[in-house]
Amino acid sequence: MKRLLSVCTTVVVVGSLMTGCNSAKNAFQKANGVIVYGNQQQIGDALSQDKKDIKETDEYTVKIAEVGKQDMMILDKTTAKSLVEKKLLKEVTKNNDTKAVTSLPKVTKDNSILFAKQESKEDKLAGQKITYEGNKIIGDGRSYVDEFLIVDDSQFATIKGSKKEMAIIKYDKDPSEKLSEFDGDEVQLVKIGE
Repeated sequence: MKRLLSVCTTVVVVGSLMTGCNSAKNAFQKANGVIVYGNQQQIGDALSQDKKDIKETDEYTVKIAEVGKQDMMILDKTTAKSLVEKKLLKEVTKNNDTKAVTSLPKVTKDNSILFAKQESKEDKLAGQKITYEGNKIIGDGRSYVDEFLIVDDSQFATIKGSKKEMAIIKYDKDPSEKLSEFDGDEVQLVKIGE
């Protein structure tokens, strides 16, 4: 009986992988990076530890604003494009699976884009047209904030919000055991695309 159960389990797992089942694939993919959110000191500390296993690092300035009861991260277009290139900006699909976004919707100085679980009817920023572009997240889960607003690089300095830093650290091996070593506002385990 145990042998039959083990054979059935193996067939289901192999079948899921061969048919491209996203949940099964995600379960077997190992993380190769972390995103650390915090102030400059926290990010500096995160980037200076254990350099022997680090493959590459990137640091970005973002802003955090509270809009209604939601926390919103504001990113400039250059940062958002970098997240797309690293396959870290993802769309939430059916059954809460995710798939990497391959391109960024058009962002101009007159039109910002909003990624959130659902569209809100509130005017988010005075004098700024905002287009809702779907349920998209950074990494495989909603972490740190509820919404993401992408603004043109020229508009970023004028948008109100608390300045924070976001560091993306890519490792040669699975960094999950290192999570407790980071002192940041939030630390997120991610799979960074090649």
